[in-house]
Amino acid sequence: MFARFSMVFLAVLVFSAGAAMAQQGGSPPASGQAAPEKPAPAAQPKPPLRTIAVLDFDAAWLDDPEQRKETAEVLFTIITDRLGALPDVTLVERREMDRILKEQALNLTGLTDAEKSIKIGKLLGARFLLSGRGFKLDDLIYVTTKVINAETGAYKGIFTTANKGVATSEIVLKVCDGLVEKLPATLNEIGGGTAPAIDPVELLKQRLGNAAKSWLIAAREEHRGPPVIDPAVENELEHLLSGAGQTVETLGKDKAKQLIDGAVGIVETARDHQADYCVVAQGFSEFGKRLNNDLVACLARVETKITDAKTGAVLAAGSLEARATDLGEQLAAKQALRKAARQLLLDLAEKLQKAQPAADQPKQVAPAAAQTK
Repeated sequence: MFARFSMVFLAVLVFSAGAAMAQQGGSPPASGQAAPEKPAPAAQPKPPLRTIAVLDFDAAWLDDPEQRKETAEVLFTIITDRLGALPDVTLVERREMDRILKEQALNLTGLTDAEKSIKIGKLLGARFLLSGRGFKLDDLIYVTTKVINAETGAYKGIFTTANKGVATSEIVLKVCDGLVEKLPATLNEIGGGTAPAIDPVELLKQRLGNAAKSWLIAAREEHRGPPVIDPAVENELEHLLSGAGQTVETLGKDKAKQLIDGAVGIVETARDHQADYCVVAQGFSEFGKRLNNDLVACLARVETKITDAKTGAVLAAGSLEARATDLGEQLAAKQALRKAARQLLLDLAEKLQKAQPAADQPKQVAPAAAQTK
């Protein structure tokens, strides 16, 4: 009797297990075989460490509605320009951001609410949100930018003050300068696994290694409008390469033109200067648009190639466009040219590093534990 009851009970258990597995899309394991392991859910990719969505800015210190709207647009434009130039920041594109918020019927009020900030951050694929507002109090104008951790809802403000009589353009630039200066530390303070910002010179030094080489620069630039006095591309290349510990020499305007136009060869020119590498760069800039009575936006494009000075072989080449805003057309054009030249040199240095033979690469020191094995 007891044996028959045991066999019936065992049969019920087997049938129940098979039914449960059938509901999950599986089948009971055959006798003597281990049950198949349930596959682990695929990990959801996280956005880059510093993916930022710049939301709204309200210039509420201005009484005129049109001027208030225009200034808010200028603030947004310049802030995204400045942040977009940082090497470790990825911005959510505005058109995509507006589309997502519209589809979800979300507005940006009440961003200090942690649940709402987290929801918006997930929808936009951003780890941080930026939202700003300016207002008058007595004889001062206060502009505060809320930096919100979209994963935790924690936030912190970056404040800028100005006297009431200061021009709007000066206030805008002061807000943008303060934000770019204080943002890295603020991101670290409110958490979110952020990585410290790397100075462009230090980043270039890492990519070029410790061995100093001799670099010959031939640069030419043109602004389609009032001429830009200082050679922005040439100065930026000199600054970065010399700061990275490299030996730098720059060709004069006439010789650079001959080299770029092909009137003289790279190998022939570099031999006279005993150079290892030759950097040939051309920059073009033009007026973009006037944002208000004082601020101007300019566009720039820089084309650069790095060649082996002894053979003339092109080791790395590319082009990059950039935009910048400043108080005048010449200043904005210079900023745009410098921005494009800086990022392009960093990109080409990375390509140059990958193209070098393994023997020429900077040696990586193994950890002590690995050396003892």
